[in-house]
Formats: sequence, structure tokens, C-alpha cells
Amino acid sequence: MRVGVCEKSREYGSVLPCGGKGSRLTPLSGDLLPKSLFRVGGKELIQYSLDVLRPDITRRLVFAIDHKAGDIRAWVHAANLPHIVEFSEQTEPGVLGAIVSGASHVKEDSLFACNTDEIRTGLNLEAIVKFHEAQSTLATLVATYTNQLYRHRLLEVREHDNIVTRTALKSEEYKLHPEKIGLVNTGFLVIEKEAMDLFDANYSRDWSGIIDPLCDAGQLSAYIDGRIQYFNVGTPEEYAEADAYLKQNP
Repeated sequence: MRVGVCEKSREYGSVLPCGGKGSRLTPLSGDLLPKSLFRVGGKELIQYSLDVLRPDITRRLVFAIDHKAGDIRAWVHAANLPHIVEFSEQTEPGVLGAIVSGASHVKEDSLFACNTDEIRTGLNLEAIVKFHEAQSTLATLVATYTNQLYRHRLLEVREHDNIVTRTALKSEEYKLHPEKIGLVNTGFLVIEKEAMDLFDANYSRDWSGIIDPLCDAGQLSAYIDGRIQYFNVGTPEEYAEADAYLKQNP
């Protein structure tokens, strides 16, 4: 079935951080591959992100590379993607550095920032774009409900306007209550370039340096879709859970 062209008022590029080492997965991977190329459910982690980045919505993909950069380059070139493809070399550590470096290659004023070592099934990019363009904030994160909250960034969101008011990263208290359900960030952000003026490495050089300053400024919305199944594949246990789910739900 032919996919229709998304109606949008802005042009979007994409930055895909690919520098993760996956150190905690070494017992499974033997450190032979960068984390983004580790296979889960029959395909590489990076492919789950590429599956939702439709070329009619985002023509430009910038791969922010660092660890085993040559492997990422070779895989992307072999994939023959229907996008404009570029690469950026990180000059600063962490996800914040990867996104800032990648964004310098993005000609569009709006972009998607998408972790390539996480899995999100059921993500509807067209609906996310419509939501973001209807909001007045500089950024929108994609959120869903899940358990095992000690693994994730937990969100507090105002019901009447979907503004994120607070985030909490991997709260240890939930280890005693793994069954509890909460709203979490899925590692997928829509960002207006001017939002990058608020990024602050004093918070963190990882996602906290991006998300928390936007949250504190009242410039972060949450697109919430409980149909999204989200996996942060960081440990052998998380790998096993994601792999089992994907094999049962291809």
C-alpha cells in the first residue's frame, strides 16, 4: 500500500547518535560491534529507528559517529537508504555533543533527534509531527507507558497542555516495585534549532543536558502514545526481554 505524503508546515532533518559502546552488553557482543549494530529480534538496533524515519517526512539523516565509526559508515552505505545521508564526527562527549555536532550538518530549522540503540515499535511519525506543529514549545519528546521504571526517565506532564514539568532519571526506588507503570521518555525528540540555545552541559553531557533545561524553561511538550512498545537495550537482561518480544511480535 502506498504511504501518503505527510502534510507539514516545516522541513525536518534528523540526527541519529551512533557513538554508544554498549559496554554492559559485552558478555553478549564481545565488543566486536558498536552498540547500534547489535542485532536484536533479527535486525540491527539502528534499523528500528530508520524504520520510522520516513523519507517523505525527513529527507536528511545525519549519523553522529564516534566509537567504531568505520563500522557505522560501512553499514549505512551498504543499506542504500532513500535519504540524503551525512556523517558528523563528535568533538564533545555524550549525547549532547553528538546532537550538537550532528545538527551543524542539518540545513532544516527543525529536526528529529533519535537514539539508535533503543527500540520503539508502533511509533507514528506523521502524528508526532502534527502534534509538535500544533504546540507552542521549542521541543517535543515522545513518551509511552511502561514498567521497570528504574531503567527509564520518568516524566511528569500537565494534563491540559502536555507540557513536561519534571523528569526523573532511573529512580532507584522503583527497583522495589518493578510492576509499577509510569510515563517515560523513549529517546525520540523533535527539536527546533533555536531550542539548542537552551542546552546546558552543566546539567549533564547526556540527555539531561538537553531535556531538563527545556523542561525548566517550559519549552518541552510530551507526545504520549501508549501503543508504543519501548525497549532500552542496555543490559543482557533487557536484551533478552526485547528479543523475546520482537520474536513473538515480528
